[in-house]
Amino acid sequence: MRCNQWPHLRLGAVASVKGGKRLPKGELLKTEATPHPYIRVRDIGPNRRLSVNDGFEYVSRAVQQQIQRYTVRAGDVIISIVGSIGLLAVIDLSLDGANLTENCAKIVDLDSVDGDFLYYYLSSDLGQDEIRKRTVGAVQAKLPLKNIADIPIPCPPLPEQRAIAAMLSCLDDKIELNNRMNKTLEEMAQALFKSWFVDFDPVKAKMEGREPTGMDAETAALFPDEFEDSELGPIPKGWRVDTLGSVVSVNAQSLSKDFPHEMIYYVDINSVSEGSCTWPELAPLHTAPSRARRLVRDGDTIWSMVRPNRRAFLYVCEPDERVVVSTGFAVLSPELVPSSFLHSHVTMSEFSDYLASNADGSAYPAVRPGHFEGARLVLPTDSVLSSFDMLVGPIRRRIHRNQQENANLSSLRDTLLPKLMSGEIRVPEAEDILEEVL
Repeated sequence: MRCNQWPHLRLGAVASVKGGKRLPKGELLKTEATPHPYIRVRDIGPNRRLSVNDGFEYVSRAVQQQIQRYTVRAGDVIISIVGSIGLLAVIDLSLDGANLTENCAKIVDLDSVDGDFLYYYLSSDLGQDEIRKRTVGAVQAKLPLKNIADIPIPCPPLPEQRAIAAMLSCLDDKIELNNRMNKTLEEMAQALFKSWFVDFDPVKAKMEGREPTGMDAETAALFPDEFEDSELGPIPKGWRVDTLGSVVSVNAQSLSKDFPHEMIYYVDINSVSEGSCTWPELAPLHTAPSRARRLVRDGDTIWSMVRPNRRAFLYVCEPDERVVVSTGFAVLSPELVPSSFLHSHVTMSEFSDYLASNADGSAYPAVRPGHFEGARLVLPTDSVLSSFDMLVGPIRRRIHRNQQENANLSSLRDTLLPKLMSGEIRVPEAEDILEEVL
């Protein structure tokens, strides 16, 4: 039985759609945690389950008493209805009883429809098309509650719904696991860099007659046990202060007449965020904008020169030779330091603060390649650099592999989702596909 034989029911016939509530006049959200989180559109991320995290703000108990009718429960599906319309999430137990902004709606009292299945259907191209068709307003677009209730929902038997949702959830859970792993790995790499090259913890420990924490004797022996003065203040003895340009090439490679490819992957600055990239499809070189000029190699770091406060950078690992990036990036190629050291240094908050303080322009503040080349840094001995790279180099590669796997998993999920929802394929067929791919 295919989906065209499944009954399609109005969402309002199988669930209730209710609005959120704006804060009372004059009241403001609090950054300090209270028992009452307040869910905004900005809190809805890419994950299916929405749980409380550091980005949340809260209401006081007094405010909660005024808007307590507009809370959500674990398992409710929420959808943004103003601004970025159509963002979806399923409420996690940690947000049971949280307040909901008026810019979102909650779908509750589910009957004959599984919450996760509903989330995936509304997230699919089919569901998003239904949402777009029901969005109104030219100046301020909005999705009215009654229009949400009118969305037709395919209603296969509940066991089928749950099997579809479970399969898609399995892919999402793996993606989320990789994301959490990458966050931990990134924090480990940055903590080690800060300890060795910013706080100089091993040197301080040796000065005090202690063994450096978490370090074997062979590595500890690479660090001096005293400081010397420099233009940047006290630094480990035997180390030196120099410019980034002395150890790194900036924009070393560009397209030339002998570039052998007619199709390219063009990466513009909008496709890069903090440490990640939405990779483009192959496109003809002759259709690419004139900014498509920079070439990259393994181990480079690219940094957006426009609005550096956005921290749009990316570690380039094993790139396809057809990758071309915008001239809006500074392409930093390590020459006399390992790529792991370079990337850690230029992604520290101090470095992005340096770029932001040197940016010119009000509407589109930007820095120039010279700002990268002229940045001052403390350079350790080659033996310390090598030891750091032995620890952090594999971390950078693992993060890249996880990102690649997530891209493949996301592509597979996005391919299967509409086919499962439309009934083009059924769960057993999808399971066979997963077995071949995973």
